[in-house]
Amino acid sequence: MRLNRLRSLNYRILVGIFLLVVMLLPFLPTTNLITTSNTLPNKIPKGVWQWAPEGPPTPGGVYWNYWSSTNLWLFMWQYLPLAIYVHNENQFIPLLATNWTWNGSEMIVTLRHPYYWDTPTGPKPFTAWDVWTTYIIGIRLFGWFSTYGLYNVSVINNYTVAFLFKGSTYKNFIRTESVVLAPAVGAPYFQFGNYAATLYPLNTSNPALSSYLSNLTSAIEKLNVTPTSNGFYLPNVSSMNDEYMVWNANPYFEQAFPNSSLKYYPEMITYWSSGNTQSENFLVSGICGYGTTAIPLSIYDTLKGEGMTLYMADTYGGVGFYLNPKIYPFNISLVRQALYHVVNLTELAAAYAPDYEPGPVNFAGIPLGFQNQFESVIPSSFWEGLNNYTYNLTLATQLLEKAGLTEKNGEWYLPNGSQFQISILAPNSLTDWVALSQELANQFDAFGIKSQVYEITTSTYYSDFFSGAFEVGPFFTPFTSIVDAWRIGSIIPQPPFNLSLNTWYMYEGHNYTINVTQVMLQMHSISSSSPLYINDTEKLMAWYNYWLPAIADVEKVEPVELNPFQANYQAILNTNNSTFISTTLFPFIAYDFEYMGPVIGFLDGYITPPNVTPPIPSYVYNVTTTTTTVPQTTTSTVPSTTSSVPPVSSTVPPTLATPPSTTVPSTHPSYTITIAIVVVVVIAIAALAIFFIRKR
Repeated sequence: MRLNRLRSLNYRILVGIFLLVVMLLPFLPTTNLITTSNTLPNKIPKGVWQWAPEGPPTPGGVYWNYWSSTNLWLFMWQYLPLAIYVHNENQFIPLLATNWTWNGSEMIVTLRHPYYWDTPTGPKPFTAWDVWTTYIIGIRLFGWFSTYGLYNVSVINNYTVAFLFKGSTYKNFIRTESVVLAPAVGAPYFQFGNYAATLYPLNTSNPALSSYLSNLTSAIEKLNVTPTSNGFYLPNVSSMNDEYMVWNANPYFEQAFPNSSLKYYPEMITYWSSGNTQSENFLVSGICGYGTTAIPLSIYDTLKGEGMTLYMADTYGGVGFYLNPKIYPFNISLVRQALYHVVNLTELAAAYAPDYEPGPVNFAGIPLGFQNQFESVIPSSFWEGLNNYTYNLTLATQLLEKAGLTEKNGEWYLPNGSQFQISILAPNSLTDWVALSQELANQFDAFGIKSQVYEITTSTYYSDFFSGAFEVGPFFTPFTSIVDAWRIGSIIPQPPFNLSLNTWYMYEGHNYTINVTQVMLQMHSISSSSPLYINDTEKLMAWYNYWLPAIADVEKVEPVELNPFQANYQAILNTNNSTFISTTLFPFIAYDFEYMGPVIGFLDGYITPPNVTPPIPSYVYNVTTTTTTVPQTTTSTVPSTTSSVPPVSSTVPPTLATPPSTTVPSTHPSYTITIAIVVVVVIAIAALAIFFIRKR
């Protein structure tokens, strides 16, 4: 009887302990749990941002000169721009600038202050003269933004600069701002000011100065300078070796942007990658915490099996095959259209899956990712009038026959009796472009058009492509958002396309003529919300859709490889907000900033260690479909002023703020969670002790 009572007591005690443990379970920490494959090793040191964003240093190169062709600086990680424009969110993010306004043809920019350069010898004030130096060299020697009418920069005071424009192509203010404010400011006055002062009064368009300017450019590019930083990190030159380099957090950036992710990652290590294969090895071995390596499906599956999280990011642009309009029969619109119908876009994209997906069949030069922006301002009736280039061999046959070609025994012939053959050039280092080119050739061959791919060096390819020495070749199709005004000179590569002449096209059975260059210039001269701008957009889209400078558009989708030991990426992915995820993890917009990693997520503090929940705003989770609204720039009157160039020997005022603390905030779990763990462990031990005592 006594034994039964003891057993009953033991049972009640154990049940009570079990219930207590269950009640305490909600207080146990869960943020430290990372779901990964056992095969992915954790080689990410705590507090270190570790990745491989660039290739090995060029032996004997000039690494820390902003203008050097062998430099190693990284956009935003080392040098910030004045501001960036996030195209898929239609908003600006001020960085080195705090605001800007227009006064006639001048854009007046106010700078962040106080702010400092981080250098190996201590802080130096960041002033308007640093902006002036960077832009004067850029404008005078490298033609920065001449197509937008930018011709000069003047200093109003130490923290205000004026950008001076002429002509009218700057008047699409949002587009001009998003381009002109975007370059990294990486040439401080205290290193390059004397060169800028030399260039400032010169008329660099004078042919008599060409030799002098060439020598001056060479001198600037070869100048060896110590590294500086106004961005996230300062490179630690002494740490550079054959494998990697260490970067240290910029305390002045952290002071100015206290909410950034820099507090979690006071150090960065960049490994040198010689190409895709080495980058893949870095990822599989667990060395890299973030990557954007273009990978075929087999490698994609391998990485996923190893435990890597992969996010397929929209690059807001595609790749197509340009047909040289100066070579017969590619100069015939019907032939270009017929060749588009020959291509099965699904099979073409699959040639390098998962990096590509089929583009829109009614392709009109608009990336699939931005099509919703255009649909919000252009009526549906316009889209219905565009040609659809579906896979249709019957229609392709009809169009080729209409153009005078004939098919005999499964092969196509030109009107002069010669066989229709196509030569496709491809850059051998771009494995995805080679794969796409081979698939295109296979499809043409299957249709009866004998095609051959010629792989050449990438440098030779670009030289041939941009000089018009090709028949067919792959290249990017336009990266065009609603405010882009089709980017002067980049709607299609030139030459061999002469867009300054009138060309004709058909839309809904009617003939039209258009001077593409004049229309683009006009779009840069008016507001992107004006009816004329929208009308011009429709004209360019209708022309592109009929005239087809490029065919077989496939949209680029970038695999972003995310190591769960590096950051709490899953919290970002769990928002299910594609725009937020893309902006945070892969803000790729060609020509503005690309492949620079999660710089916006880093800036906003959304990149956090695995055991830290990122401060994602609640509105991010409440995704609703809305009409895209293009923000308009307000114009205020600012006195037009000019200032003279300071003497080269002048020094920047030495007033410095006390350097901020670089202590990294603790990210340990709260004491409540720690106590809960201790209590559970103690109770469990006590339960076992009671059980064995009662048993004896």
